[in-house]
Amino acid sequence: MAEPNETELDGLKRAVTDLLAKKATHKQRIADLEKANAELQTKFGEATASLRHLTVDAPLQELAKRMSTAPELFSEQLSKHFNIDLVEGKLTILTKDDKPVTNKDGKPVSLFDENGLTAFLTDGDDARAKTFRAITIASRASGGGQVVINRQLAAPRPKVQIGPRYK
Repeated sequence: MAEPNETELDGLKRAVTDLLAKKATHKQRIADLEKANAELQTKFGEATASLRHLTVDAPLQELAKRMSTAPELFSEQLSKHFNIDLVEGKLTILTKDDKPVTNKDGKPVSLFDENGLTAFLTDGDDARAKTFRAITIASRASGGGQVVINRQLAAPRPKVQIGPRYK
């Protein structure tokens, strides 16, 4: 085998130097891309959390305020027994197996039908139903809805003046 001449050695040394420079450039590029990826993942997580708050959590909090005397406990119990998520653009109550919840007639339970949801949550004798019965407002009736028919207003009373009367 013939010995490589000086020109070939110089060419090989330049090629190795070029390859090492490209390797360093590629390593730096990979580090930059990994950093950018981590930043984008963080932003994506924040955006997802914000979107969930706007589309799921905020309407659920409003529902809990309208339907319960203890909204925090209502939300906690609802989350404990069911999943709430967007299905085909609609806020839906799901079982823990991610199947739509149905009432005893086999019809899906809507989160926004407060009467139907109240009936579903409070029906039965299990611990879940007892808990929801205790914290759910079942009726808005206050008993103060007396109807007054043909009420005569009394004549205004004269002002009583105490002390000497000067005209």
